[in-house]
Amino acid sequence: MRKDSLQKLFMFGFLVSFSKVSLAELVSLSEEEERSATAQASIEVEASLYTNAQSVTIEDAANPNVPGDIGGGRLRFEDFELGHNFIEEQVTSDNPNGRLDLKLLIEVVPVSELDPGTPAIALAEGDVLKQQMNDLNADVKIGAIRPGDDNSAPSFGQLFIDELEIDESVTYLYSIQDSQSIGIDTVINQTIGRVEYTDVETNGSSNPEGGGSIAFNDITMSELDLYGTRLNSVSGNENPYDNSAAVQVTLPSITNGFVSIGGIQIGGERDRNSAAYYDQQVAAVTMSGLQNDASTLYLYTPTLGDGVRLAQSMDLRVDDLTVVGGSLDVATAVRRSLAYSAEQVRQDLNQLREDRGYVDPQIGNPAAGFDAEYDQLFTSLTSLEGELATLDDVDTATLEARAEELNAGYYQQGNEENDGVGSLSFKGLTISSDESIVSIDIDSDNALVISAPVTNGRIGIEDIYIGSNSIGGISVEGLNIPVNEYRITGKQ
Repeated sequence: MRKDSLQKLFMFGFLVSFSKVSLAELVSLSEEEERSATAQASIEVEASLYTNAQSVTIEDAANPNVPGDIGGGRLRFEDFELGHNFIEEQVTSDNPNGRLDLKLLIEVVPVSELDPGTPAIALAEGDVLKQQMNDLNADVKIGAIRPGDDNSAPSFGQLFIDELEIDESVTYLYSIQDSQSIGIDTVINQTIGRVEYTDVETNGSSNPEGGGSIAFNDITMSELDLYGTRLNSVSGNENPYDNSAAVQVTLPSITNGFVSIGGIQIGGERDRNSAAYYDQQVAAVTMSGLQNDASTLYLYTPTLGDGVRLAQSMDLRVDDLTVVGGSLDVATAVRRSLAYSAEQVRQDLNQLREDRGYVDPQIGNPAAGFDAEYDQLFTSLTSLEGELATLDDVDTATLEARAEELNAGYYQQGNEENDGVGSLSFKGLTISSDESIVSIDIDSDNALVISAPVTNGRIGIEDIYIGSNSIGGISVEGLNIPVNEYRITGKQ
């Protein structure tokens, strides 16, 4: 595989899989090195970092030996930032809020000490690398997505990912017996506070179109069990789709995953306590009982031409997909508002402890009555955490009164505008298709070109509900969409 192809594969994989990232280089040791190696129980890493890249460029070089090669263009991601809480305020050396903090524990675990049921018990050759991540709270910003090299070219827009939270995330990495494959076992449990896309005009147009935002708020992914993921590098002879080397990913079955979006919002209001924030939310979506049969995915660049190719079949089932109009339910609104307030107070308290030296073990936290500001923050945090811990026992009437106190936006929409707003539910939704090849290229006009044909597609819904009323089911067989191409460009 060409060097530039490998670079593109890496970048593509990075961009589409920002959730949990485990990078490792596996090197076989000689017998002498193995005998002299010294065991270490674990490595603990507490990291504090902030990353800012002025631009990241992806180039799809045209191949002159291939007539009609679609490549020849560039796509540039500008003002990339990775940190925490930097979107509303400038990050400086004196502003620790811009830094991303995380805790990482790395252990080499003998197979005999693994929990029962972990696939590595039966599959691992040698010991297992266990990685446990805690307390990750990250924000990501891409200030502009721009085609080509011209700074005046219209941007596709801006992208923000706020409050990506991962806690108690455990990943097992190991070599599989009698193969060249790497095994990865993990369960995804994570939340994202907000994913926001903004259509930004950058060229001073006198009559601009755009400038608005769409956001997906309060995203939860839980019990996405990816135990049994396999990575393998195969030669061109082993790639069934092209005579080029490929990354072969064997994906396991998902048996009971849950995904929810608390609010799909059209408009850029960020203040959770404002009426506009909730007025702009058009719907919420939940998917429960998410199931996906095991499948194999091939990722490669073609022998003739450039770009990225992704080959995979589809076999997905969702027991219940529900779209709900209007606002959040009262219990969720109260819980999220309290949790948001508690996090703000916790940050203020931690900052005060640093500023006044209380983090020094020889000084410690002050006694009650010694520091009035510390006492106020500590009491406020204790009260909020206590209320959060007892919310499950609070009756609906009390929750509604508390929602009014905390969140006028929720109360107004929930009690004046949302009466009678129904839901649309799909029970037993299945989507499947035969193997097809998705092509991702950047053409000579610097447009992002995505081709995603569908072969022998099948869509079935066992029951469709509008509110509590069933209107029956539907099925589509033999769906073929051989031409399914998207060309994405910036607009002057």
